[in-house]
Amino acid sequence: MARGTAKNMAKDTAGNATGNTATSMIKTKKRGSSNVPQRALATVSLTLTDLPEKTKESWSLREAVDQLQDSITIAMQRGYTYDEIVTVLASCGIRITASSLKRYLSIVKRANSATKPRRSRNQPVSSPPVEATIVEPVLEIVSPSRRRGRAASATKTAAKAKATPRTTAPQKRKK
Repeated sequence: MARGTAKNMAKDTAGNATGNTATSMIKTKKRGSSNVPQRALATVSLTLTDLPEKTKESWSLREAVDQLQDSITIAMQRGYTYDEIVTVLASCGIRITASSLKRYLSIVKRANSATKPRRSRNQPVSSPPVEATIVEPVLEIVSPSRRRGRAASATKTAAKAKATPRTTAPQKRKK
């Protein structure tokens, strides 16, 4: 829309140029706050607390899957597939696709597992406590005259040292 052309501009009563939008702002009525008597507050408070629990007439698909999770899991353990369970649900008036059922079940399982306390990775529930054994590092000292290669370390730790059988005869070094 071109702005500033004579066709698109109009003049309001003050002589100012305006576009095709409304020429005046709409004023809204301010609502005043109404006063509520103390007796009404007490009466309403008692009435609201005395209301019976309202039963829910209909549930969302996610809520329905949440309530039927145990039954659906039992059916799956008996060998039924998602498609077969969807057919059973449809015959009872619950229309849901297999992919939605699978997704809702995973959401419900994730929510239920989040409420259970997690066990520690360090100590499994079923295993007895393991006695700790102290492993002392084996150090092998290499004489400075025989050293070859890197000269940075004269000792080897237990993790790096190779297990070699000890014999009475001296071994020849491979070149």
